[in-house]
Amino acid sequence: MKTRLLIIMEALGSGGAEKSLISLLQAFEAYRQQVDIDLLIFKPHGLYYDQIPSYCRVIDKPKEAIMMCHPLSSRYFWKYFTLRGLIAKITHLLKKKLKGEGELGPSQYVWHNWEPFIPCMKEEYDVVMGYFQGMANYFALTKCSAPKKYVYIHHEYQKLPVNFDYDHRIFSRATGILTVSELCVDSVTDMFPDLKGKVHCVENISNPKLIETLAREYLPEQFGGCGENTLKIVSIGRLCGVKRFDRAIEAAAVLKQKGVDFVWAIVGEGEQKDELNKRIVSLGLERQVFLCGVKPNPYPYIGNADVFVQTSDNEGKSLVIDEAKILHKPIVVTRYKTAYDAVEDEKTGILCDFSAESVAQSILRIYGDETLRKTLTGNLAALSFDNKSEIEKYFRLWQA
Repeated sequence: MKTRLLIIMEALGSGGAEKSLISLLQAFEAYRQQVDIDLLIFKPHGLYYDQIPSYCRVIDKPKEAIMMCHPLSSRYFWKYFTLRGLIAKITHLLKKKLKGEGELGPSQYVWHNWEPFIPCMKEEYDVVMGYFQGMANYFALTKCSAPKKYVYIHHEYQKLPVNFDYDHRIFSRATGILTVSELCVDSVTDMFPDLKGKVHCVENISNPKLIETLAREYLPEQFGGCGENTLKIVSIGRLCGVKRFDRAIEAAAVLKQKGVDFVWAIVGEGEQKDELNKRIVSLGLERQVFLCGVKPNPYPYIGNADVFVQTSDNEGKSLVIDEAKILHKPIVVTRYKTAYDAVEDEKTGILCDFSAESVAQSILRIYGDETLRKTLTGNLAALSFDNKSEIEKYFRLWQA
């Protein structure tokens, strides 16, 4: 018999977890005789929404869950309107104004206020999986009917802005807690040792052949006019605080001060875009650093770059680093905890300190040392990145 699976996700915008879900769904297509997949996306739009495979069934109920994730000004709020959802929104806004979020994290506070107004799913499934920390996980564990329920954590859990006691009460109901790396497993079990037996690592799915093909699709305009000796740098991610693109821009200022001929493309959107643009202008980097926005296919930026740089304060298991490795690009990454899972220092990349000067110096090492560049690219070329076998882990968990 087929496994009836429901996957819940908050959004399909430009993040790594969103891209990871699409890769997972594409990989599941080869197992269509074994699994039927329904998707509930709280924000039914975004960069990757149109990439949902046709064999998946997208559902849009309960409508209140969709209303929860949109402001009153959004057309999606009114498209999925219910009176109960409107009451929930007004109640939430009034509580937030009068009392604030208190000790709960942002997503927890939203869920705490909305949960009484969101009805349970009427349809029953064999397996339910929340695919992202926060409201998708909470919905999976409290509003769905299935003998097996899983939640997913894509980041170093201890660094998330959450109330751990609140999560513990809800996560205790889960059949399993899935993470994307062994260090992420440790981050969960360190906080919840009594749940250790429930925590499992299932890595993000990669499709190397597809990524290599997409990387040849076009030449980014920011790289098109570069001279032969111009250093081409790329960074990809949401323009938000934890990604620390301000650090990248400061590193670019160091490179310019040292007379390096370079361009640095930053691919992504986010709430810090205006702030970062102002910083670029204030440092006189308009001809070197470019905020390129979101790209449906970002791989030509990696494929045509000389160096991939990530300047985050922390990550889970960075999917975009895996993609840079697939395309054999020398990597510079800050020493957040899970970076040691992603990059072997001096062999597949350079681990640097959390300062603009250290980022710049690491880039300069790759730029000026041909032997180092060849060592990094050669080691990356020798690695295997096809991990579709991770799919089998899901079936083993479901059948246990």
